[in-house]
Amino acid sequence: MKHKMIMRNIILSIWIVILFVGCSSSQKKNNIHSIHFGLESGILHAPVLLYYEAGIYHLYYKNKKTSGASVNIAHAFSKDLLIWEKKETSIFPRGENILGAAIVQDKQHCLPIGTKAGVPLLALLIENNENNQMDAILKYSLDNGLNWTIFKRKPEVPNSLLENPQDPSVFWSDSEKKWMMSISVRDHVEFYSSKDFVSWEYASEFWSDHFPKNSVLNNNVIFPLGDGSSYCLITFSSGKQVTLEPEMQYYIGSFEENDFIEETTQHHFVDFGKNVCGAVAFSQENKAPILIGFVEGENKSESKYTVPRTVHITEIYNELMIELYPKLDYNQPQNKKVILDSVKLSGRMNLSDYLPKNKEPLYLKLKFKTEHMTRISFPGKLGIEFKNKDGEHLVFGYENFWKNYFLLSTINEEKKRAVEMPCIHRDSTLEINVLIDSGIIEFYTETGKRVLSSLVSDSSEFDQIFLFTEKGNIEILEASYFYFQN
Repeated sequence: MKHKMIMRNIILSIWIVILFVGCSSSQKKNNIHSIHFGLESGILHAPVLLYYEAGIYHLYYKNKKTSGASVNIAHAFSKDLLIWEKKETSIFPRGENILGAAIVQDKQHCLPIGTKAGVPLLALLIENNENNQMDAILKYSLDNGLNWTIFKRKPEVPNSLLENPQDPSVFWSDSEKKWMMSISVRDHVEFYSSKDFVSWEYASEFWSDHFPKNSVLNNNVIFPLGDGSSYCLITFSSGKQVTLEPEMQYYIGSFEENDFIEETTQHHFVDFGKNVCGAVAFSQENKAPILIGFVEGENKSESKYTVPRTVHITEIYNELMIELYPKLDYNQPQNKKVILDSVKLSGRMNLSDYLPKNKEPLYLKLKFKTEHMTRISFPGKLGIEFKNKDGEHLVFGYENFWKNYFLLSTINEEKKRAVEMPCIHRDSTLEINVLIDSGIIEFYTETGKRVLSSLVSDSSEFDQIFLFTEKGNIEILEASYFYFQN
């Protein structure tokens, strides 16, 4: 038995090495021009699990091979969270689709399935059975997801999960020595607990005055922050009316036994992008958690994941908030160049002349001087503008009079989307960081407290980029960029 175990681990190690080192030239070429996770074919669904093992990040995610195919779960590997290698489907449904999934590392070895194989993976799946009724299945893997076996006992899951199929968020509570599960139920969140990941019992409910109005909670994700005493609960909602778009809000709190006690006192958004409808988080002790969001396209085949973002907790005027930073590995070969230094901006400036051609992905950092915002010469608006050959026009900036950041998106002068991010800017400098990649742009400002992801045309890059002010002038303290060389 021992020799078989050693041989299996050797085979797994060789397989991972082949995956990263021996990929074809076409695979390497496809990875050069994007650091956002997406599919070349098929339809991407929400991520389910992210974890780190032996120098490799593992991502499990739902997808469909074609529009008419079933939803299944696939597996991807990465050394840096930016360049991913995908393997074939890992978990197939017994019926038509996997409608909900929670996959965890069972480091506590809660199930009697053997412990010599290292850390088992447990997968709780919600599917349609042969009678077209919602059913729960529990599978496990002892070889890091290569093979899956149905557990002998049928899981006893909450009716709330069967009636509202979704990807439940599950985490291990060290203080209570049990699993905790959170389920979104229209206008509140329910918590359940389990000692063995099989039998789940009701624990508590969470209601908040800050839940979005006239909306339905569809799903959520919860994870510990910092030392684990505080948790971040993120809810994803959609409007009861067609005009109300999805929202991604967060609530910081702590657990008192089974009850989640909210500590935030205001509405807070993780990402102001209107199509961010799912996420997965990975927490390590004494390290900032990592969060990856799911941005669903109007054309489902164009859906993508955001770049991984580190989550940091901060306190502003006695209010707990989170800050997001793109987790870009600055130790890998990159080029950085300062293109503007202490330049006065009045009107429009063509930034395209200073940027490299065909260098997506590109990370652009802009720093403006804002210590005199009350002066009459300070602009009413300032920001960055993008145009491409498809007639797509994207404008992001800050509006001083209304005190908010905004995004305006048009195609051939027809308004597509307008987003507002309320914010009273008080600092002496204003930074706008922009991650430009194939099919998606991410904006970061207010040191990561205001973040917005926007899907854009994947057929042509933005070949015209401008900086602008309206009714005033401002000093650009610095403009610089990084581009990635994979």
